[in-house]
Amino acid sequence: YSNGNAYVGEWKDGKKHGRGVYAWRSGARYDGEWFRGAMHGVGALVSADGVTAYRGSFFAGEKRGLGRQTFANGDAHEGLWKDGVPHGPGTYAWASGDEYNGEFRDGAMSGWGTLVFFRDGGGDGGGDRRGDRHDGEWEDGLEHGNGVYTWHDTGATFSGTWRRGKKHGVGIWAPSLDKRKKKQRKRAGERATRLRRAGSIEGGKTPGSAAARRLFEPSEEEVTGEVDTDEDTEEEEEEEEEENGGGGGGGGGGGAVFAAAAAVTAPRAKMGWLQARRTPLAGETIYKGHKSYELMVQLQVGVRWSIGRGEAPSRAAAATAAATTAELITPAVDATRKIKQSFPRGGSASTPPHPAGDFKWKDYAPGTFKSLRKRWGIDVGDFMLSLCGDAALRELPSPGKSGSVFYLSHDDKFIVKTMRKHEAKTLIEALPRYHAHVSKSESTLLTKFFGLYRVKTPKGRKVRFIVMANLFRTELPIHRVYDLKGSTHGRYTKGGESSAGPGVTLKDLDLAYAFRLDVGARDKLSRTLREDCRLLEEMKVMDYSLLVGVHFRDVKSDDASSGSGGGATRRDDDEEATSPLTPPSDDGDGDGDVCVALRRLSSALSSSSERRRSFGHLDDVLSTAPTRTDAARDVVLHLGIIDILQEYNGAKRMESALRGSLHGRGAISAVDPVRYSRRFQRFLGKVFE
Repeated sequence: YSNGNAYVGEWKDGKKHGRGVYAWRSGARYDGEWFRGAMHGVGALVSADGVTAYRGSFFAGEKRGLGRQTFANGDAHEGLWKDGVPHGPGTYAWASGDEYNGEFRDGAMSGWGTLVFFRDGGGDGGGDRRGDRHDGEWEDGLEHGNGVYTWHDTGATFSGTWRRGKKHGVGIWAPSLDKRKKKQRKRAGERATRLRRAGSIEGGKTPGSAAARRLFEPSEEEVTGEVDTDEDTEEEEEEEEEENGGGGGGGGGGGAVFAAAAAVTAPRAKMGWLQARRTPLAGETIYKGHKSYELMVQLQVGVRWSIGRGEAPSRAAAATAAATTAELITPAVDATRKIKQSFPRGGSASTPPHPAGDFKWKDYAPGTFKSLRKRWGIDVGDFMLSLCGDAALRELPSPGKSGSVFYLSHDDKFIVKTMRKHEAKTLIEALPRYHAHVSKSESTLLTKFFGLYRVKTPKGRKVRFIVMANLFRTELPIHRVYDLKGSTHGRYTKGGESSAGPGVTLKDLDLAYAFRLDVGARDKLSRTLREDCRLLEEMKVMDYSLLVGVHFRDVKSDDASSGSGGGATRRDDDEEATSPLTPPSDDGDGDGDVCVALRRLSSALSSSSERRRSFGHLDDVLSTAPTRTDAARDVVLHLGIIDILQEYNGAKRMESALRGSLHGRGAISAVDPVRYSRRFQRFLGKVFE
C-alpha cells in the first residue's frame, strides 16, 4: 500500500478473504483468517515491539471468543473476549506471580473469582510459591460482596463482606481446618465419655470411636452421582499420576488473544463468595453450602480447562497445521482418547486455583465432541459462558430410578446429567457411528451430546457427566408432553388427559390425538425415524422413547392454564416456578430419566416471557390434531428421541423373559433392539398420519 503497509494472502471479490498476513509499517503484524476484509476467525496480532501479542479468535475485526493476550510488562490474560476486552471466564497472571482466575466484565474483574498471591522466598528450587488467597465476589477490579481470605502459612480464614476493596460489615475469623478437626475429635471423645458414663453406650464402644465421631464430624458421603468402586487398571492409575499439562491453561501454549489495551492494574489483597440470586425459572440454584456446590465448581473448572485446551491454538502460525492434524484423527481413534489432568486446589503450572477440593479430571473423546459442537453450531464462547460463567448451575430433583442428577445451565441451553459407568461405556463405543450419523443427517431427532467428562476425588469417588441439548428451550409454551415408546404395559398416567398440567408427562395409552401432518412433513419424519432407529439397532440399545411437546395455537399465552392445554401458566420472571411431578409407576416401564427431567422443565421454561431459539428437535411442524371426538386443533410439535443409552444386557434379557411370560412380548418395553425398533416405528406411523 502507499502508506507502507502490506498484505499477502487470499482474496475474494476484491477483499481480503481466507488466510493472509497483514503487516503495518510500524512493525505490527496480523497472521490469520480474514472474512470480507476484516480479521475474522483464528489469528495472531503482534505489536511492533514483538512482545505485546494476542493469539486467538476474532470476529468482524474485534477480539471475540477464546484467546490469550501477553503484555509488554510481562502480564498475560487468557480466556473469553468480547468487543476487544476480556469478558467472561478467564485467567489473568501478573508478572509478579499473582494470579486471578474468575469472571471478567467489560475488561475488569467482576463476578466470582479467586486471587492467589505470590510468596516472596516461598519454596526452594523453583517450588510452589503460591501464598495467601481470596475467594469471592468482585466488581470493577475490586473485592465487593461476600468473600473468604485464607492465610497460606497458618491456614486460618476470614469470612465476611467487602465493599469497594475494603472489609465492610460483620466478619468471622477461623483457625485452620486441621485445628478445627482436632477440636471436633476432642469434643467427640469428651461427648462419648459422658455418654458411656451415663450408660448410653453399650457393647464396649470406646470413647472417640467412629460411631461417636460421626455425631460431630461432617458426613463424608458423596454429594451426588454414582460411587464407582471399580479400581482403575494399573495403566490408568499410572496415567492419572502424571501431571498432563497438555497445552492447558496459563502457559504459553494454550490459545492466545491480544488486546491493544493496557494491562490490568495490580490487585489489592482480600476475599469473597457467591452472591444470592433471584429465584430461577426451574430447579434449585447451587449456592455455596449446597450439597452439590463443590461438584459444580469442579465441573466448571474442568470444562473451562478442556475447552480452552482444545479450542485455543498455541501459535497462530500453527493454526492451519493443527486443523489439518485434527482432521486426521478419526472419531474411531478419538473415541479411545482420554485427556487426564490433576487439579490441586491451589493451582499448578497448567491449572488455575479454585475453591473446591483437589480432584482429577478426565475428558473423553475431546476431538469428536468438539466436532459435534461445531456440527450443531455451538459457539465455544457461548458454551463456556453457559456452563462456566458467573451464574451458577441449577439442580433439578433426581427423577429416575438410576439416581442420576440433572443440572441446568443458567440460560437453559444445556442439561448436564450424571451417568453410570455402563452408560458412558455404551456412548463411547457407539460414538464413531453416532458422529457419522448425525454429521450426515440434517434432521436427526437423537439427543444432542456435547461433551463427556469425569471427576475423581482423592477418596476415589468418580462422577461422570454428559452435556446435552435442552429439548424444551423454546419460545412457545408447551401445553402437553407425551413420552411414547410403542409398548402398552403400564404406559398410562393416572387420570389420563384430565391430569395434564405442569410437570406431568402423558404416555402411550393417554394419547387422545392423531397428529395429521402435511405429506412432505410426514415423509420427512418417517425417513428421519427410520434412519435414527437403524443406528439405535446397531448400537444394540432399547427402551428409548419419542418425547413430544405439543403447543396448541388456539391457547392464548396469558390464559394457558385455563385452556385445554392444561396448566402451562405464564408468570413474571421473579415469581417462583413450581413443577409438580407424578411419581413413576412401579411396573418397570416407568419414564426414562431424561423424560422426567425434561417434563420438570416444560412448564417453567414454556412460561418464560423471553423469546428463545428452539433446538434439539425436528423443525416445528404445523399440524391438526383430531381428537376421538373429531375436534381439530392447530398445533406446533417439538420432538426428540431420548434415553438412547440403555443397552440390551443380561438384566434386560431376564426382565424380558419374566415380564414377557406374564404380559406378552408385544406389551412390554424390555424386548430386543430390533423388535423394539420395529414396534416403535409402527406405533409412531399410526400417531403421525
